[in-house]
This record gives sequence, structure tokens and C-alpha cells, in this order.
Amino acid sequence: MKTPPRLHTKKKTQRPRCIKTMISIPHDLKCQMANVDEYVNWSAVACQAFQAKLAEIKEAIT
Repeated sequence: MKTPPRLHTKKKTQRPRCIKTMISIPHDLKCQMANVDEYVNWSAVACQAFQAKLAEIKEAIT
């Protein structure tokens, strides 16, 4: 298992900053996302999907 990147903060009481990462998505999906009329935090949507997949993997292991 790879070691996660170190998260640097100014003070120990501060929350760690987010890490930027790049993902690839199909062009038609990006077009659909761009055509949504309301504000969507796509990073939050992706985080929820990643967390759900991690929970699924953890469940399968245990």
C-alpha cells in the first residue's frame, strides 16, 4: 500500500488543506455536467463517490 501524501498545515489545530488531483472523465459526461443549470460542487460529489467505493472495498475485505 502506498503511503498517503503528507498534509502540511500552518498550525496543528488547523484542518489539513485539500490535495488537488486530476481524474479523466468521458467528454459526454463533462458536457452533461457543464449543462446543469444549478450549482454543483463536483469535487464534493467525487469525494462522496470515492468514500462509497472505499467503504465497499473495506466491506468486501472484512
